[in-house]
Amino acid sequence: MLKPERTLAPEPGVVLFVMPFGEKVLAGRETCDFDQLYTTALAPTVESCGMKPVRLDTVYGPQGIMELIWQEVQRAELIVIDFSFRNANVTFEYGLIWTLGKRVVAMTQDEQDIPSDIRGLNRFIRYSQHFADIERAKRELALQLQALREEPAEERAPVPYTGGGASAVPAGARVIAVERDYVTVRTDDGRLGFLRAGDVEYARFINDMSRRYSIGDTLDGAFVVDPQRGEARYTMLAGRTNPWPVLARRYPVGTTFRGVVHHVIAGVGAFVRVDEEVNGLVPGETISGEWPAVGDHVEATVTRMDVTRRKVTLVLKGDARGHGPHGGRRSADEPQVGFRGLGTVTRMVPEQDGRGGYLLLRLPGRARPAMLLAKDMTEDLRIDLNNGHVDLGEEVFVEVINVDAGSGKVLLREEAEPVPDSEAALPQAA
Repeated sequence: MLKPERTLAPEPGVVLFVMPFGEKVLAGRETCDFDQLYTTALAPTVESCGMKPVRLDTVYGPQGIMELIWQEVQRAELIVIDFSFRNANVTFEYGLIWTLGKRVVAMTQDEQDIPSDIRGLNRFIRYSQHFADIERAKRELALQLQALREEPAEERAPVPYTGGGASAVPAGARVIAVERDYVTVRTDDGRLGFLRAGDVEYARFINDMSRRYSIGDTLDGAFVVDPQRGEARYTMLAGRTNPWPVLARRYPVGTTFRGVVHHVIAGVGAFVRVDEEVNGLVPGETISGEWPAVGDHVEATVTRMDVTRRKVTLVLKGDARGHGPHGGRRSADEPQVGFRGLGTVTRMVPEQDGRGGYLLLRLPGRARPAMLLAKDMTEDLRIDLNNGHVDLGEEVFVEVINVDAGSGKVLLREEAEPVPDSEAALPQAA
C-alpha cells in the first residue's frame, strides 16, 4: 500500500518519462506507437543532453507498481509528462509530481488532452507524428531540459508546511487525483497535499476514497502540522477531538451498555449508537428472533473495539447466531445465497496472464473461508490484487452468490458497502 511520504532525494541527470504505453488511437486519428516514440526519439534526445532517460516500464523491483511510481518520481531530477490520449494514470502521476514541486516539461499531441485545471501551469510542447514535427519537438525538448537544469530546484516533502507555531492552517482545496487510500488535493493558492482515508471523519474509516471523492470536488479542510516529521497533512478533522482513545477506555471488549438503535440494514445488521457520532454494528447473523427497529433501546456487549479501523462490533445481550431479518434459521457455518456483509482477507492470489486470481475471505460466524474470484471484483480491487495492494486482514463488502452444500464451497461477489442516505455520520461496519 502506497504511503506518500518522501524517502528519496533526486538524482542528478535522471529524467523520468510519464506517458502512455503501447499503441493508442488518438480521438479517431491515426494510431500512435508511444513505445517507438520513446525509444527512437525521446530517449535519444535526453541522452544527447548528457542525461539518463527512465520510463516506468523499464523499472523493476519487489514493490507494487504504485510504490515504484512514487520511488521514481522522487528520484528524478526532471520529468517529461505526455498528456496525449487523456490517460488517467498519467493524470494521477502528475498529482504526485506537483506534490513534490518537480521541474516538468509537458508534451501533448492535442492541447485539449491536458486537464483544464492544470493547462496553464506549464508551457507545453505540441507535436504530431510527422517527421518534421517530431524533429522540432526533439529540439524543443532538449532546449527545455537544459533550461530547467539551470533553474534552482525547489522540491519539497508533502505537504510544504513546517511548524511555524500554528497547529492548523485552514485551506480550501480541490481534488486533482484519486486513489483508493488517499486523494491528492491542490489548495486555492496552488499548494498540494494528501488527504488520507483516516483524515475524513471520526465516525468511520473510509475503506475506498475513490467511492467518496471525485476529481474536481471542493474541500474545506486544513493543513495540520505533524511535528514528528516537520510536515503537515491535509485533513477534514482540524479542531475536532478524536473520540476513539476515550471510547477504547470506556468500552473495552466485554463491556455491556444500553443504547439506541440508530439504523438497520437488511443483510448487514443493526447499528447501535455508542457515543455522539460513533455507531457499533450488531452483525445480522448474530441476531436471533426479531430484529430490533430504529429507535429501540437495547442492551449490547462489545465484542470488538478496533481503534485503527474505527469499528465497534457488538452482540445483543443474550443473543446468539440464528435467524436472519426475514426468518429462516440457518447454521452459523452455512451462509445463504444473498447474504451481504464484510469479509476479512485471509489469502491473496494475483492473476497470472489475466487468469486465476482470487481472494479468500473469512465471513462472520464461518470457520472455512469463502472465495472471491477476480472476475467478481470491482475493477479497483482487481487492480489492487494484481499490484500487491491488498493486505491480510483487510475487509471487503461482499454478497454470497453460490453455496455448494456438498463441497462446502462458497463463492462471493464484491458489492458497494451500503450507506444510509439519512446519516450525516456514517455507521460503522464490522
